[in-house]
Order: sequence, then C-alpha cells, then structure tokens
Amino acid sequence: MSETKKPLLVKTFSCPSCGGTVTIRAIGSSLNVVCSYCSSIIDASNENYIVIETFTNKIKRKQIIQLGDRGNLSGTVWENIGYMERCDQSGKYVWSEYLLFNPIHGYRWLTEYGGHWSFVKPIKDHPKLDRLFHQTNIKYSKNEYKLFNKGTAKVTFVLGEFYWQVRIGEKVDLIEFIYPPEIISIEKSEDEITWSIGTYIPAETIKEAFNIKKSMPMQSGIAPNQPSLYGLENSNKIKKLWEIFFISLTLIQICFFIFPSSEVVYSGQLEFRSTDREKTKVTPKFVLPDKETNLKFKFQSPLNDSWLELQVELINDDNGDSVEFEEGMEYYSGYDSDGHWSEGSDITEKMVTAIPKGNYHLNIEVSGPTLLRDPNVDPSSLTWLSDVSPVTLSVEVKTGGTIWSNYIIAMILLSIFPIVNIWRRHSFESERWSESDYSPYNSDEEED
Repeated sequence: MSETKKPLLVKTFSCPSCGGTVTIRAIGSSLNVVCSYCSSIIDASNENYIVIETFTNKIKRKQIIQLGDRGNLSGTVWENIGYMERCDQSGKYVWSEYLLFNPIHGYRWLTEYGGHWSFVKPIKDHPKLDRLFHQTNIKYSKNEYKLFNKGTAKVTFVLGEFYWQVRIGEKVDLIEFIYPPEIISIEKSEDEITWSIGTYIPAETIKEAFNIKKSMPMQSGIAPNQPSLYGLENSNKIKKLWEIFFISLTLIQICFFIFPSSEVVYSGQLEFRSTDREKTKVTPKFVLPDKETNLKFKFQSPLNDSWLELQVELINDDNGDSVEFEEGMEYYSGYDSDGHWSEGSDITEKMVTAIPKGNYHLNIEVSGPTLLRDPNVDPSSLTWLSDVSPVTLSVEVKTGGTIWSNYIIAMILLSIFPIVNIWRRHSFESERWSESDYSPYNSDEEED
C-alpha cells in the first residue's frame, strides 16, 4: 500500500539576519537551513542558529517544486525541503536539484536539466575502484556504465535545508557514467567521495506526483540517461524477429527450388529457314489447367560461333490476351595459347509469372546470321539459300517455376523496418552524446 500524505513534524524560528520565519522539516538531520527571505545560510545544528553566510541574491528563482510540497513517488511520500542550483566549470550548463525527505526512507534528490528529470538515491554497495576518476567504464549491478561527463560542479544558489554544511561557490569534482535509464554520479570533495544513482522519470510523472499546476520546463535535447524507443533491447527483439522471418522465408524458397511443383505442358522443335515466306512459327496448342501459374520457357539451338534473337508471343486462345518478350543467345568457342575457350551458351531461359489457366500457343520469330535477308527480295528467287542448313529451335514450357525475384523483394521489404530502426537509434544516441567529450559517435559534423 502507498503511504498517505501525513503532516511531517516541523520546527520554526526567526532568522537571526532578517527576522523572517525559518522552517526546519528534517529535525535532527539538517545541518544547514537557508532563509527564504534573505538567503542567509544558518547553522541548524547550533541552538543559537548562527548565520554562517549571507548571500545576497535579488533574482527570484522559479523552482517548479516549492519548499514543503509533497509528492508520492512509487508509493512513498516525499517532501521537498531544499533546493539548489549548480553549474559546470564553464557556467554554461546549469541544473536544478530538489532535496526530498521522508522520515523513514531518509533523503533523495530530484534533478532537472533541460526539462528532463531524474530520481536520485545514494549507493552504498558501490564498487571499490582504484584510479576512479580515470575509468572509462564501470560495472554495477551486472550492468556496464559508460563514461559520459567529467568535470566540476559548483553551487550557485541554495534555498531550504540540507544535511551538510552547504556553501555558495562550493565545488566538487564530478564524474558521470550512464546506462539509460540510469546515471551514476560520483562526487569528490576534500573530505569524501559520494556515489549516487539516478533513474530517468518523465516530467508528467513529477507533475502528477506533486500536483504541479504550472507548466513544466520545456524539454530540450536528449538527456544523458533518457531511455530510447530505439534502444538496444528493442533492437535485439527486432533483430530476432527479422532472423526468424529470414530463416523461414529462405527455407520456404529452398523447398520450392529443390522440390518444384512443375509440369511440362509443351515440348517441341521448330525449324527456321531464310527461304520461309512466313518468319513467324506457331506451336501447337497446349493447356494450362491450374487457376494461375508461373511458366518457365527454355529455348535451345545448336549454335557454333553464332547468335540468335528470339521474339516470343504467348497467346491465350480463349480471350486473345498475349504476353510478349524477347530473348537472345550466343555461343562462341575456339583455341588459343591457353587452350580451348568458350563464351556464352546455346540455351536461354525465361520466367513469366501469374499466367491464368486456359488454352495457349506460342508465336516465335527468330533472327540470326543465317536467317538475314533483304525484305524486298522474293526468297524463292534465291535458290542457293535452299542449301543453307535450317536453324533448329527446341522449345520447352513448364509450369510452376521458382521465382527468386519475389523472395528478394520480400527480403528487402522485411529489412526496411530494422534498417530504419537502426538509423533512428543511431540518430537518437548521437544526439544524446552530442554534449559529451567521450562520445562514441564522433562525426565530421560534431568535430566541426
């Protein structure tokens, strides 16, 4: 069951500097408290409430979660008791940190940078490492975290109470490692090294938990630990599905290739002569009994240092529909210093898809060196052509041929989504690492 928002015990006193009311919510735990009126830092552990430091800040901060606001995160009620802002050594990057307190669970942090939020808790079982600030990767809880940032964090603004003696201008060495949606932060001061781990939380979750009415900070860029819709886990799932479909389609295609369901519906020979008055030869009728089928045409002619061009027309005798195509064949051979050589083939094949059932015949016209003639001359007047051997063409038509083009198209379509996912993942990660000096996605653009 989730905790209810019961009132927490508080203690108030007058600010020694300005007389304003100062509230302590984590009684006995807070060492410092900052006056919300004059920004004086007061020693909360001293009964006389001595002012440690006076900080004049005329800028009214617009923190989203106000001091004393309470919210329920993952079944635990947390009260915001402190707020601070910090920046890097250049002052370019500024982020907000909200100190949360629960009497049972202690302290947690909410950090906000560029509209992105993380819920941060201390790590007690952190790994013991030599040369910590020289590590490029660390392992924690079976995960490997990559170095993202290394530098200095400086306190620029404080409000509320804290469990250590915080000071304006206080600096710590900071190193961060990421394994989205988590980020490990290690801070090193003169006295100690502290480890913490942050988990990315959507802004809407924060708004709902603390019942925030105003607009949340506008998000910009990609947070270091922001989870990706195109992350490694999703990519691996897509890869596995792609592999399953690839193997399945390939096995199906191989089965069709090895065990084709085919039938020879026509086989015959045609002779072509230069003296033929009709150059087009017509085959006998053949029947395609299936509702729709693929046809594989095989043409063979005993060529010797010659070539042929075929013009073929498949005619449906039932409705007059036709399919036309052209095929060529050539074969040359001989001997040279390296021995016998050959080029080309006296066989050519053609696949025609999705032919409906019905009665068919072929119209075939052949062109070649021995069949060339002047169309204006009557071939019967050229008696010497009768001594030229005819061109013999063997024709075979089979149903159910294996079509590799469909398999290739299917594989291309199947690969589009994984490729797009890879590209999107790369773009997302490139933007995530764009503000890091340790990016594995270096490009000419980023170098410029």
